[in-house]
Amino acid sequence: GDFNPGTNTNNNTTDIYDADNNLQNKTFTNSNLENTWTNYGANLNMTTKLDTTGKEPSGNLEYIHYHSLSNQMFVNSFYDDNENKTNDDEILRGYLPGTINIYSGKIDYTHPLKHNAKIEAGLKSSYVETDNIANYDSLLNDKWITDEGKTNHFLYKENINAAYVSASKQLNKKWSAQMGLRLENTISNGNQLTTNETFKRNYTQLFPTAYISYAMNDKNQFNINCGRRIQRPDYSDLNPFYYFL
Repeated sequence: GDFNPGTNTNNNTTDIYDADNNLQNKTFTNSNLENTWTNYGANLNMTTKLDTTGKEPSGNLEYIHYHSLSNQMFVNSFYDDNENKTNDDEILRGYLPGTINIYSGKIDYTHPLKHNAKIEAGLKSSYVETDNIANYDSLLNDKWITDEGKTNHFLYKENINAAYVSASKQLNKKWSAQMGLRLENTISNGNQLTTNETFKRNYTQLFPTAYISYAMNDKNQFNINCGRRIQRPDYSDLNPFYYFL
């Protein structure tokens, strides 16, 4: 488990000049943010050996919970080049809670072969639920009014199922090699409740890998590998929210 609170205060000045480098106006911005990140997880795993040759099945179950909360306050003040106020202050507050639940499980099996070779195979499945809210209010005539253009609520679900197999062999005292193949299916659903927009994706892909290793001596080893991988975005990157700098 982990609990991590933090605060951040920033002051910023933006000066706007014309083409002749004359100051036209300036904006003073003050922002205060209070953030809290909380997470905890639990893991259960099992490994057993079927015999003395190294036949080894294993299993793993895991649950992880993430929760974040951000309270934000932004104040913009507008002045001309003579330090005279040109507009009323623009005051915006934000309340952004977020929750992520991750469930995963996998089963692996290692089967040794003759002549320093072995085969490994497994199945893995994961399921993710995220619930992220961005509530923004503007202060107008001493009343907090919901800012519809910035307020949002997004739900996201993702299920990844994979089957994989690899074979490795110690070719001699210096050379070893490994080859693998992973079949992965991804099903994702997004629901932007604020605008009633949804999407669904379902795709299956293959990911091969190959490794070769050369041990020159006890202190030096060279490796070369090639393969196909997938880079997934962070869950917060998927939120269709405004981000203020």
